[in-house]
Amino acid sequence: MPLIGFASLQIALVISLYGVWAGYWGARHNRFGLIVSARRAVYLVGGLVTLAMALLLFFLVTQDFSVEYVARYTSRDLPRVFLLTALWAGNAGSLLFWLWLLTMFAVLVTYQNHRRHPDLMPYVQAVMLLVAAFFASVLVFLANPFVTLN
Repeated sequence: MPLIGFASLQIALVISLYGVWAGYWGARHNRFGLIVSARRAVYLVGGLVTLAMALLLFFLVTQDFSVEYVARYTSRDLPRVFLLTALWAGNAGSLLFWLWLLTMFAVLVTYQNHRRHPDLMPYVQAVMLLVAAFFASVLVFLANPFVTLN
């Protein structure tokens, strides 16, 4: 299952980079299909990062010590409430938490404003997805929270 979490981060990275291009190019050249595609990319990246976040929380709560992050930042003596807070105990967990917050705000902003500001939102989505791509690339290439100990 750690492979699913890592794969969701990899796919989120690719889709966020696509969304950056689609939002910018669609707004610049008045291509409605690309604008809609960028909006859907925001929702999809939000879902993929939520999946990764839920999986890491699951590993922490179930104390799956085959995941290096869980083995490093938790123990069997730790009370349940502290198992949840162990999510941001290390660098990889903190980055995943920040990425999740960013994507949730991106989803919220996109959902609330795509009809109110249709000319501005593709650029806003491109910027939010660019920041998400940065965090996802750090998680994929430098600080993978789903490394296993086997």
